[in-house]
Amino acid sequence: MKKLATMAISVGLIGAMVAGGSLAYLTSEDSDVNVMTLGNVKIEQLEQERADDGSLTKFTQGKPAMPAVGPIEWAENGVTVNEVEYKMFTPELKNVIDKIVTVENKGNSDAYVRTIVAIEAPGYDQDNLIHFNYNATDVAIGDPVNVAINGVDFVVFDFTYNDALKAKEKSAPSLMQLFLDSKATNEDCAKFGDTWEVLVLSQAVQTAGFENETVVQSNGNSPAATALNTAFGEVNTTNVVKWFADMQAPTLVDNSEEVYQSTLENGNFTLTSDINTSDADNHYSGNREYAITGARDYTINLNGHTINHDGTYQDGKNTGYTYLYTTAYNGKLTINGEGTINSANSEGCASVFYAQGPSEIVINGVNVNVDKGIAVWAGKNGKVTINGGSFVSTGSAGDEELIYSSGGVIDIYGGFFHNKEWENRPVNVADANRSTGFINIYGGTFVNFDPSTGGNDPGNIKVMDGYKVVSETQANGDIWYTVVAE
Repeated sequence: MKKLATMAISVGLIGAMVAGGSLAYLTSEDSDVNVMTLGNVKIEQLEQERADDGSLTKFTQGKPAMPAVGPIEWAENGVTVNEVEYKMFTPELKNVIDKIVTVENKGNSDAYVRTIVAIEAPGYDQDNLIHFNYNATDVAIGDPVNVAINGVDFVVFDFTYNDALKAKEKSAPSLMQLFLDSKATNEDCAKFGDTWEVLVLSQAVQTAGFENETVVQSNGNSPAATALNTAFGEVNTTNVVKWFADMQAPTLVDNSEEVYQSTLENGNFTLTSDINTSDADNHYSGNREYAITGARDYTINLNGHTINHDGTYQDGKNTGYTYLYTTAYNGKLTINGEGTINSANSEGCASVFYAQGPSEIVINGVNVNVDKGIAVWAGKNGKVTINGGSFVSTGSAGDEELIYSSGGVIDIYGGFFHNKEWENRPVNVADANRSTGFINIYGGTFVNFDPSTGGNDPGNIKVMDGYKVVSETQANGDIWYTVVAE
């Protein structure tokens, strides 16, 4: 198959758009799943798009993929990464989807990096229906590999960054835009199924020991190619299948009922719109709406959207009792996507997140607003990790804590915490569980609460070694206590 170049086919105006699938990207933000590292190197894969003002923002899932309409030409202004401008298609070429992939070196060692992109291409795209815009200046591009992954046909390209990526720096982009050819028909789009999948994987290895080692590889004669092929293997059919075998496209959902069905099926879903839980019946006995259980890993991507949880009584049951819930059986729930969960309940609400051991919840940059309830609860042997976001009690919480452990461990690495009506308990450990319940703080801002005091539970609520608390008084008199590295 010939290489799919951005400018390979001229796209003309068509009279009417034909229906396409929706675009479902698989991201690689979890270093335990999709980002592979060796040699004490830590990377984060960034996948972004342009906002209306031209700034880069996190890519949103579920974009409609329609055939392109208009001329294939470069825009006068492109996208700037690391003060270098890269060409982007003109706005007159409609239905082009931004997908700007870069890699940030989060570690302390210089690294060689490559990004591997697998684009769904039914029949390996013999009809040249898929096109993409990529950076051919700062990266070496390998020959395409045709491979079936989990029964789906993909065309795979690898982008090896020419220069070592220094510690704390961000790479040049690899993939930047995609679109379907204007000649695509309903029948062509049907070959993709419900979604157009794009798998993105980045790999990194230390530069040490490889600086002067160069052999001719398919993607260039460079130390980077040698190091990456030595560490991970070459980009071939066998290795691609192995690398991508465990990556599954999320279920795209846009209503409460679909969320419920997704929790029954695999628990992995991405929101494509805001939802209200009151739009569905109460699905769980014990008042647990959307309970997620079982010895499996689940991922929920709010995708910038909001879940409004109405905790009113329905048929004698209080649907506000627990919203997203993971219980024993070694299950793990990861929730991210820079979205919001609002939980309102006039009758009282136990928690939004509850982990009972041995199970785990990881909350990445999610905003949680509760009224009369607990935002995060770690029960016996449960584990919760909070990485950013905000957690606010907006109503009369009584004596209910915002972040609560009754025999589990909660690690807080960042976030904003404000229990407005019970300010001395934004975080708390149950008195009866002081031998097993802990809240370990590595970061975050706490309103009117100094976490270094331990609150009601000194020794169980701890600012960890190597960190300290700095305070700042706000204009309204509130004091913000922020945990920072010493």
